[in-house]
Amino acid sequence: MSTQQEFLCSAMSELGMSRDAFCARLGCAGRTLDNWLLPNDSKDHRDMDGAVWTLVREMVAHEKSNQLKTSARKLP
Repeated sequence: MSTQQEFLCSAMSELGMSRDAFCARLGCAGRTLDNWLLPNDSKDHRDMDGAVWTLVREMVAHEKSNQLKTSARKLP
């Protein structure tokens, strides 16, 4: 299982989103994302709510689904 930090970095990368775009999509402040991205042992680290984990997973799954559909349309 990946850490929260690894999960979020991976999601942003897979979605091709900047930190600002990711925050806008999640509807959170930049500082909130910064706190989520801190290592677990940092005093300012904050755990994400389960709803945020689910939302990010669904965003990534939706993007992967769209990529598969686009790839399928390009096949002869």
